Amino acid sequence: MSLGGLDSIQAISALPQALAQHVRDAFRMGVRWAFISLIPWTGLTFISVLFLTNIRDTDRARRSSDAPAAEVQGGGPLPRGEKIHGPVTSPT
Repeated sequence: MSLGGLDSIQAISALPQALAQHVRDAFRMGVRWAFISLIPWTGLTFISVLFLTNIRDTDRARRSSDAPAAEVQGGGPLPRGEKIHGPVTSPT
């Protein structure tokens, strides 16, 4: 008997009716309680996500300062609300 797939479903169907019903009920309750046990974790994850902040990638800034790249002088993202004034040139 395999541990999954169509063979196990056919094996359950081959059992006597009363025993097959017990197996199906046990499977149904197992899936139900597995789902119910995950609901609090999803709530906890949702609340945790609300407190996430942006973390500056210092490794990326260090790599971009070591190797020349075609970026705006000063590199990195602009602070919120700040706009680029003047032409954008790539360092050579």
